[in-house]
Amino acid sequence: MFACTKGHPVSAFIHKALIEYFEKHDYLADYWLTDYVIAIMYTESPTLRKYIDDLPLDNPTCLALLLERDKPFEKNRFYEIITTNRRLAHTGPQSYYVGTSTKLTDKQ
Repeated sequence: MFACTKGHPVSAFIHKALIEYFEKHDYLADYWLTDYVIAIMYTESPTLRKYIDDLPLDNPTCLALLLERDKPFEKNRFYEIITTNRRLAHTGPQSYYVGTSTKLTDKQ
């Protein structure tokens, strides 16, 4: 997600879409509903698309920890990743190596 000032057209569009959805439904049909709303907004509104396109890229490697989870731990690489991203994507419990063992272990 991204931050907007109060009343910004992008946040107003998302807010209105979600209000309309929940006025008709008392359940969340899909975990990614907000993402779908943003995709529709981006596709259908050139004005709102420009707001999104003008945002600076601030998480260039947000999936780095997930993509490198099966590689041996490298302290310098770890600090490089966490200092260049404000949010790191992680999809939940993952299998990974523990300590210096090469045994794959599931951790919650």
